Amino acid sequence: DAVNFNGSSGTFAFDNVSAVAGKAFVFASTTSAATVTAQDVSSSTNSAVDISAAGTTDFSFHSVNSGTAAAGATGSGVSVQTAGDISVTGTGSTAGSGGTLRHAGKHGLLASSVTSLSLKNMVFTQNGSSQNVPGSDATCGGDLRSGNNLQCVAGIMLVNAGGIALDNVSVTNNAQMGINGNNVSGFTLTNAVVSNNGNEAFENGLTLQNVFGVADLTNVVMTDNAARQIYVSNSVSNALTFNLSGTAGSTWLGHTAPLGALTQQALLFEGLGNANMTLNVDGVIFANHRPQNAVDVQMMGNAVLGGHVNSSTFSTNVAAIAVATQNAAGGKFNLSGNTISQASLQGIVYAAAVPSTGTLQATIANNTFNGCIAGTNCNGIQVD
Repeated sequence: DAVNFNGSSGTFAFDNVSAVAGKAFVFASTTSAATVTAQDVSSSTNSAVDISAAGTTDFSFHSVNSGTAAAGATGSGVSVQTAGDISVTGTGSTAGSGGTLRHAGKHGLLASSVTSLSLKNMVFTQNGSSQNVPGSDATCGGDLRSGNNLQCVAGIMLVNAGGIALDNVSVTNNAQMGINGNNVSGFTLTNAVVSNNGNEAFENGLTLQNVFGVADLTNVVMTDNAARQIYVSNSVSNALTFNLSGTAGSTWLGHTAPLGALTQQALLFEGLGNANMTLNVDGVIFANHRPQNAVDVQMMGNAVLGGHVNSSTFSTNVAAIAVATQNAAGGKFNLSGNTISQASLQGIVYAAAVPSTGTLQATIANNTFNGCIAGTNCNGIQVD
């Protein structure tokens, strides 16, 4: 290894650190606080950064590169397991200046137990060649109602992590999940591309299980991920407000063509148990998720739903917006100013599944429905 700390504490600063065969930067267990800064860290065939600190340790890098050779790390390009603040800045808003993590057998980046994680101007691509389980497994993406997503591999993997801020990142062509998170408090994704991730069923662009606080996604392009572009599933009572927004076409979710063999919903927003979830969608384009729905909201148990879909555009989906409740779940979810074209079953559908004792309310106003896909029979608004 180029740099290897073991039991160190204090304040440390480095210029550039690089390695060919070994890891570039290793910081092992310590019970004392430490602050570490470095400029450019890279490893061509191994992990660039491996941090496993028991103390509160803060790290700041200008750029991190891993897997510049054809065969990268067998594990993760970057592995961070510490209760500290981690940041990669890059230069200004220059794409890629924060480094590229590629060719890792597992995750491009794994962040576990971090207090905060800020990644800017980074690229995550072609990671996850050595998968633990298929995407359809109950410990990956196949069943988040009774299972989990902890065995997935991803471009970015977040576990028990808080204060996540991803800005101007590109997460593409990873073999399983693009971004995968479990037990995440506070999540921001801005000016990002998350596309072409996964190649099997139930492998998504962004998968979050039990995310709470505020999640803000702004100016994001999420296209051609194998199954869903976004899947959010909560079973905890901690409140979540999930905001997805864009202007002038800056945020869109979809496929370049419909009827993909693995295609599922563009956005599945799912509440179980005592989940308390608010979904706000503003000015987003949804396209080509037929044979599935674009926005699909499903509340079960005692889950409470709030929020809206406003001023968004939908084309070539089974239903543009589907909202369903079951058991005692309920709430209020409003729709306004949306334009819906080429639906094959419904433009908008609100449904109560059996058994259902909760109350679901909505104000549906000023939406435009431009008709069905040729050869199909569909309804503009359907209430079941």
